[in-house]
Amino acid sequence: MTDDMSIQEAVARGYNFFVVAFLGIVGGTLVGELSQEGPWLFKLDELLLITIGIVAIVWYWVGRNRFQRSPVPLILAVLAFLAKVLGLIIEFKDVIEAGDDFGLVQSLFVFMIVAAVAYYLTRPAALEAAGTPAARQTPTRTVE
Repeated sequence: MTDDMSIQEAVARGYNFFVVAFLGIVGGTLVGELSQEGPWLFKLDELLLITIGIVAIVWYWVGRNRFQRSPVPLILAVLAFLAKVLGLIIEFKDVIEAGDDFGLVQSLFVFMIVAAVAYYLTRPAALEAAGTPAARQTPTRTVE
């Protein structure tokens, strides 16, 4: 099997993997927290983040999505942050339930910013300005 990849596809794959892997790890780690949460309403943010993680992984592996520059991973990162903020709002009156959400809200906020900056810096015009022939669509290597 031969897989030809342009520079732009390689950059897109790296960016997409970075965002999807983070979201998948966050979603996977929250599975264990479901049993620790109280009422079902307090589990909503964890369920949303688990779902976002699954959607991100499925999106990455369907077709050639992982090789294409797409706003989908960034949108999913923003949705993950908003889901955790929603959870914080829902659990705000219960200090014990809300307390474990603060660290993850901060982490997701920083991650969202880093993902947005990386998305902006990996656009074809930025890669060309950096001296990378990003517009070239010929394969750079062959993987067998």
